[in-house]
Amino acid sequence: DKQTHFLLITVFIVHHLADINWASFMPQSLEGLSGSCLMIPCTFSINISFDQYLIDNCVAIWNTGGPFGQTVFNSGLTGQSTNGNILQGNLTGNLRAKNCTTVFHTMLPQDKNTYYFRVQCNNKLKYSFPTNATIITITDSLPKPAITPPPVEVEEGDPVRLECSAVAPCPLLPPALTWTPAIGDVEENQQSASVSSVLNFTASRLYNGQRLQCSAFYRRQAGHSDLQYENNLTLRILYPPNNTSVSHSGPVIEGTSVNLTCNTDANPAVDEFTWYKVDGGQVVAVGFHALLSTNVSEADSRFFCQVSNRYGSQNSSTTQIDVQCESECDRNTDGKYPPSQHDNTSVSVDPSGPVPDGSSVTLTCTSVANPAAANFSWFRVAGGEKELISSERDFTFNVTKLSHNQYVCKALNVHGDDDSELVSLDVTCEDHLSVVEFKHLLFPTSLTKHARKGQLSSVSQLLHRFCLLHAVSALVP
Repeated sequence: DKQTHFLLITVFIVHHLADINWASFMPQSLEGLSGSCLMIPCTFSINISFDQYLIDNCVAIWNTGGPFGQTVFNSGLTGQSTNGNILQGNLTGNLRAKNCTTVFHTMLPQDKNTYYFRVQCNNKLKYSFPTNATIITITDSLPKPAITPPPVEVEEGDPVRLECSAVAPCPLLPPALTWTPAIGDVEENQQSASVSSVLNFTASRLYNGQRLQCSAFYRRQAGHSDLQYENNLTLRILYPPNNTSVSHSGPVIEGTSVNLTCNTDANPAVDEFTWYKVDGGQVVAVGFHALLSTNVSEADSRFFCQVSNRYGSQNSSTTQIDVQCESECDRNTDGKYPPSQHDNTSVSVDPSGPVPDGSSVTLTCTSVANPAAANFSWFRVAGGEKELISSERDFTFNVTKLSHNQYVCKALNVHGDDDSELVSLDVTCEDHLSVVEFKHLLFPTSLTKHARKGQLSSVSQLLHRFCLLHAVSALVP
């Protein structure tokens, strides 16, 4: 009848409302690390009429395989009785606050299963929650830490914030996070199932291309070795040109081509080059590529380059090309040239003018060349033959009237050599001829007598002393 039908509907609704009040809440699945602990975050709700039965003697029970399956943990077992638990652990939640969070210790791969929660008190409150169980998987490895945001481009000077996070299935042994290299300030944060480390720094060109690594170090429980996992990203910092300079191959011969290269550090790469030639007070653009090939002279030997990208521009310093000559250059320039003509190499005599017979004289070789002459050679010229007598710039020796030698200097640099003109010395007599000595010259017998007395050994020695070789030829037929 209608009354019976109404009663059945009422009972069904009341029963359904009661079922709605009974529920457990936990993750659908959890992944743990073998040899470490695992926490199951858990809360529950019961019919309000049973709140009075939720007292201190209530215990948390975990079953596997189903709500009424094998009991693997009972929080009510203490002391030696805990050996009765298949899994060792601790109820960390407060059941009176309807928190059933539990930590299991030293989980192994064989502990993989579906876990159901049951609340059991020494009164009417005994309930196994049939839904919202959690599937636990135990592995020998964990995912590497995550770095956010993913690699991006940032401008130099901008603040950068990077976060590294790693799972922490065991709250008793959370992983230690480390940034390498440590280029900024670090903030640590630990949550129930994860830990994070935030790195803050200011973007610098010094960090461009830097490989930044976050490491997660996991300690495990007794009998299991520790593990470490890494993740990394490469920083990309955007900045204007820096350290701009000009390089070239070195000294060049005047009138020949030289290759100039504009070097710089920029990110993104430079997209515009301009070469300038400095001519007195004027600056003239002469090229628009990284490499400039141009003929140079002493007048056209100063250059600089300008580079730019979308973040800025920079000029190099002015470079002076070392211009040298293959043949004689204009003396009014600072060009590089060899001592290639006679008027480029000369000899000076010290003392200048007539030189007393038997005295010392110094010949100095001077050469106008660029680079300066590096080697000098002195030659004595007699009878059309040359004899090498010195390799020094200054040549010092004693002169004699009997010598009719001439001297020449050769100067040498990397571009060539040159000989000076021949130099003759004006040698004068040391003393005047006395009457007695002149008499001896006229009468050889007297000379012989002198020689016997040890005063002069020969006529030639006497003549040598007084520079009279030419006089003898006139006096003695």
